[in-house]
Amino acid sequence: MALAPIKKWKYPVVTNDPKKSSAARYHQALMLAQTGFYPVSVNKLVHGGIHFDEDVLKNLGIVNDKPSKVYCIADGEVIAYRVNDNYQKVDYGDKVSFFSTGFV
Repeated sequence: MALAPIKKWKYPVVTNDPKKSSAARYHQALMLAQTGFYPVSVNKLVHGGIHFDEDVLKNLGIVNDKPSKVYCIADGEVIAYRVNDNYQKVDYGDKVSFFSTGFV
C-alpha cells in the first residue's frame, strides 16, 4: 500500500507574523522549551514530540492570554491518542515532578 502524497500542511501553532513562520524559526523557538524538545530531550534521550510551553509561544509571538489552536501539520488520520486523567509522578527525593504520558 502506497501512502498518498500530502496535499496541504501548516505549522502546528499558527502565528500572524510571516517573519516567524519558517521551519528554521519554529526549530529555534522549540529549542527554548524547558523540557521535551525535538529531537533530543533534556535527559539526552531521543524525543519525537514537541512541547509548546510559555517560552516557545512567546518566541513565536503568540500571547498566552489569547485563545489559540494547535493544528495537525498535515492531512491524514489520527491513529492513536491518549489524554491523561492524572499526571504521572516522579520522586527525586527532595523534589517531586509530574509529567504527562499523553500523545496524539
